[in-house]
Amino acid sequence: MNKSNFTVLGIEPTDDLKTVKKAYAKQISLHHPEDDPEGWRKIHDAYTQIVEELNFKKILLINLMSSAGSGKTTM
Repeated sequence: MNKSNFTVLGIEPTDDLKTVKKAYAKQISLHHPEDDPEGWRKIHDAYTQIVEELNFKKILLINLMSSAGSGKTTM
């Protein structure tokens, strides 16, 4: 994961979505889109990228567990 996205949100890298959401809410409340559109966009983009990466990791893990449990091998 891109550490700079976590830096934008003011937290250490984590896989805990609840922590990410809390940090996002805190940061986004400080940067209104009309008053600071660049700051707001930077925070929003960082959050979106982190969430997409966490969801991708979750899907990969589910697929790995599913294929391991079925006895099928993948190449």
